[in-house]
Amino acid sequence: FSGGKSKKHRKRESITSYHGRLARKIVILAEQAEVEQDDGFVSALMLCAATAGDSSTCRALYLASKVRRMDHLRTCGGK
Repeated sequence: FSGGKSKKHRKRESITSYHGRLARKIVILAEQAEVEQDDGFVSALMLCAATAGDSSTCRALYLASKVRRMDHLRTCGGK
């Protein structure tokens, strides 16, 4: 949105950042409450972020859910 130069773009940026913060807060609260984060939970959060036009938060949620489901993670470097 070019740094929010116009009033319309500033409003869009604030809405997008709000939805990103809200999605992060929901994920943190769900982890603290030990909610099972199944496909429905993750897709609902992704749709919320995507509706606001926040594609970076949507991708971050998707990748975090994939990493969380991995049984073994390979580390880089030595022990």
